[in-house]
Amino acid sequence: MYDVVSVGSAVIDYFLKTIPTEIYHHEICFITGGKVDVSDVDLFVGGTGMNVATSLSRLGLKTALFSVIGKDDAGKTIKQKIKEENITFVGKLATQTSMSIILDAKGQDRTILSYKGEANNLSPSDVKLPAAKWIYLSSMQGKSFHATKQAVLKHPGKLAFNPRVTLIEKEPRGIKELLKKTNILLVNKEEAQSVCFATNKLESEHLLEVGPELVVVTDGAKGAIVYTKNKTYTIVPRKNIPIVETTGAGDSFSSAFVGGIIQELPIETALKMGMANAESVITHYGASNILLSKTQIKQRLKHYNVVTR
Repeated sequence: MYDVVSVGSAVIDYFLKTIPTEIYHHEICFITGGKVDVSDVDLFVGGTGMNVATSLSRLGLKTALFSVIGKDDAGKTIKQKIKEENITFVGKLATQTSMSIILDAKGQDRTILSYKGEANNLSPSDVKLPAAKWIYLSSMQGKSFHATKQAVLKHPGKLAFNPRVTLIEKEPRGIKELLKKTNILLVNKEEAQSVCFATNKLESEHLLEVGPELVVVTDGAKGAIVYTKNKTYTIVPRKNIPIVETTGAGDSFSSAFVGGIIQELPIETALKMGMANAESVITHYGASNILLSKTQIKQRLKHYNVVTR
């Protein structure tokens, strides 16, 4: 019996520090047929499923990862990382591993080129989830969404659900089905608005009416808020944090929050854990290599304050 199984992507992230030819407002422009200078290249293991599994394992939880990993060299790199993080792989082996190319071209803003490949083509027979107290489900695309949805709905474990905007817009019916089973809904502000639209709810707190016991909404530098039926909990980040790269910030926050809830800690403590983990990630490159351990997070909780209403 696992404490939690993380269901989602496992990829190789290539971080390219580029020098854009021209910048118009928030648009980065490169000349067709030209060459783009890259000042530095870093390679990290990432993907939401992998990031979440790493975070939860470092918090001391017995963790499994359901994902799609290739039999290529990139897949070997991911499997080595899985072993190092004391995670059990329970997913599918494919031909080619998914990848992301992250163009860090202006300050902390980034553009991500994502290749999913075989990870989007799972059939129901491919998805066999082990016994676990909790499932953390991040967005799966295409056929894989329907296959994992069926498996999750049949699974007796509790559900933490983190859907992306593209999935919410493409699969509103499936989202509604999963929300009925969801214990913790984890979304950023844009995702919250999309879920509200898909479920005909006016505000984020109204999403409690369609299934979730907790609704967690993150809003970047403005912090995060947790809605329950009786209270709201708000936390804001510390000032003057030296941001290096924001990829993985949402995963690190949400996974640490869920980790706290799984360990039956108060919501206030879980929120502080999420903020501490997110701040650690955004002050370094890589979405998972600076995720905090249980001891490291505990040492940082004193820096945060939660307002309850």
